[in-house]
Amino acid sequence: MLAQTNLAEGKTSIASSGTASQGNDGNLGTRWESEHGKDPQRWQVDLGEPLTFNTIQIVWEGAYGKSFTIVAGDNVGDDGYITGGVTIATVTDQSLSDFPHTQTLRLDGDKKYRYVEFVGTARGTGYGYSFWEFRVFEASAQSTLTTLSYAPATPGKNDASLGLAAVGSAVPMTLTALDQDGLEYDTSGAKFTVTGAGGTVSADGKTFTPTAKGLSVIAATLGDKTDTARIYAYEGLNLAQGKLSAKSGEADGLTATMAFDENEGTRWASGTPVSTEAPAYVIADLAAYYDIDAMELYFENANPAAFTIEFSKDGKVWATGESVSGLSGFQGGRYYYYAPASNSQVRYVKFNSTSPATDYGVSIIEFRVYGSGKTPIADSNAPADFTATLGALTPLSAIVNLKASDDVASTITYHVVDGSHGIDVTASGASGAVVLQTLQLEPATAYSLGITASDGVNVTDTVKLNVTTPSMPSVPTPAATSYVAIYGSALGTAEGYGWYSWGGSDNSGKAIDINGDEAFVIRNFTYYGSQFGTVDVSTQDTLHFDVYATANARLTVVPINSAATGGNQPEKGFECNLVAGEWNNISLPIDSIIARGTDMKSLYQIKYVSTIAHVADADASDGFANGDGTLTFVVGNIYAFKKPGEPTAVADVNVSNAVTSVVYYNAAGQQASTPFHGFNIVVSSRADGTKTVSKTLK
Repeated sequence: MLAQTNLAEGKTSIASSGTASQGNDGNLGTRWESEHGKDPQRWQVDLGEPLTFNTIQIVWEGAYGKSFTIVAGDNVGDDGYITGGVTIATVTDQSLSDFPHTQTLRLDGDKKYRYVEFVGTARGTGYGYSFWEFRVFEASAQSTLTTLSYAPATPGKNDASLGLAAVGSAVPMTLTALDQDGLEYDTSGAKFTVTGAGGTVSADGKTFTPTAKGLSVIAATLGDKTDTARIYAYEGLNLAQGKLSAKSGEADGLTATMAFDENEGTRWASGTPVSTEAPAYVIADLAAYYDIDAMELYFENANPAAFTIEFSKDGKVWATGESVSGLSGFQGGRYYYYAPASNSQVRYVKFNSTSPATDYGVSIIEFRVYGSGKTPIADSNAPADFTATLGALTPLSAIVNLKASDDVASTITYHVVDGSHGIDVTASGASGAVVLQTLQLEPATAYSLGITASDGVNVTDTVKLNVTTPSMPSVPTPAATSYVAIYGSALGTAEGYGWYSWGGSDNSGKAIDINGDEAFVIRNFTYYGSQFGTVDVSTQDTLHFDVYATANARLTVVPINSAATGGNQPEKGFECNLVAGEWNNISLPIDSIIARGTDMKSLYQIKYVSTIAHVADADASDGFANGDGTLTFVVGNIYAFKKPGEPTAVADVNVSNAVTSVVYYNAAGQQASTPFHGFNIVVSSRADGTKTVSKTLK
């Protein structure tokens, strides 16, 4: 920002759209934003009287102006905008990056006007125009270099001159030069030198590439000014990734594993309180011995006031590598450390804090550790305390509880085999933790499972686990005498009938035999369907399904009818509540299906999804939500029938509780029958008078 007074700050401003005053209020936390997608847009400030100026400065938010003019004048029309003004600056087809971006326009000499207007003629993005501040200055005529700054583009929060990078990777750097007025000074003459470990600097100084492990010091010199940046380069990958071995605690949904997952969209939260008696800590087991070269702690704003990073060879005796204190609250960011103390041949790395800086405990986005000089750990023992027990059992699946621990490996891999039934699966989990492995099985079948645990080097003896699945009840026998058969052993199957995952499930559907009748099981359900030669069921009364589920769940059935002009008629869904452990009778009144726009004269597909996301008008398809991949269900019979034939007396499914209407609300409280662009609150009304509320982003 310029050293002189901003003549526009706090003055009266107007705009063709948006809140004009936020563009010159002196607050970089507020901004003017024009209407999206429309050109031109105008923003104007009244300096109060004709004042002399020679510089315009715009601090752009991401929605910048690709082309615009700056107009000045002393008179305004009835609409409040300049009349008879002069153009004092023109920008055409520019491309900006690195936001917020400060753009400084030096005018061709001094100007003296009361009104200054920005006229945007071409947007640089698909949004509108948006700037944090529009500034007007009278700058000095002669520019003299006063400040030179050189630093990594992503510096350490604990040291603004320090960066951390892998050997051979290009590190973005920032070179900034300012004159006596705070205006950008030309840096094209800057020179760069490197001392220390070594590396190369691009001609413009915008990147530094380290060529060896260690600390490099990069000096930037321009005129009589010099500033230095430091980059510590490490070799190899993050040794701590996926290596959590112990933790103090965690908040719901913000688990300790997230501090070691190399995902900066997740984080660990310790929960509260944190104290000397109840410290917040996480420990990584590197699964080998390393000399620790560098570390990065990326804190969320719930940072500690004090903490240590400690090292151990055996997880029992600890030495302090780094000790930090005196941090204030809400100082989230990247903290870099290199060449720590006691760093030789370390296996365990511990972050420990007894003093949070906020009321929210401690939260780490990523804890990264880099090292060299690896020494493998001798491992001659197989995992110990190995157990394999049976958990939940259904006719179609079994959960096996697996647990073992190892004195070296942090991860145990389990192998489950039954060769006579084609079972061969593996599962992995942390040493000492219970792993739940779900097996897909057949009804009324005896399995002899052979299970081993491996630490990657040694394998346990085989543990035998015998499992016999319960039988399933027989597929219901239809009582209908006037019908159109679609699928099933009892009444027959439509010509060309086939089941399809259509990209939604994992192709784990298969035909099974239940007491002599064919049925089709769909596992790990997300989205599934069937297709067959067209059938006319428009003269029938009911479309009937017999469905067996392994868990209570909601299922939506979508009959799909081909249109006479090609393609499909609008797809309409019918929601049903399934009861676990029994055959469910789904009976859809055909006149209700026809009333929603599907004439049922050319039925050729049936789609299964989880729920109706929104109910569309008669001429459009409903929106649907897929299952979460956990449900398994079986389809026994599908047919359309005409009374007096009745479906078999099995549990009736409530299909009257379908979604009848959906209303969308945006953040401003406006409502509509179709989704708004962006954030929506969705209120769904059902036939029984209940309502559900959800959120969505379009």
